Amino acid sequence: MISSEFFSPGSQLCKAIRYISDHHCDDIRSLNDVAFRFDLNPRDQQFIIEKFCKKRATRPAIDDPDLK
Repeated sequence: MISSEFFSPGSQLCKAIRYISDHHCDDIRSLNDVAFRFDLNPRDQQFIIEKFCKKRATRPAIDDPDLK
């Protein structure tokens, strides 16, 4: 078993992930609210957004010929 604060059941990140699961948070606004509620650091906030956000804004590639 890995002993790390990340995997500690009482860590703020674990509490935030449980909250996200229980409340079906999947948009950027609700995930930012979760990060604020659980006082997550920027790295953990970015993690939950990357893993749980379903409605991401997509940007076209720079080399997209339709943009020229």
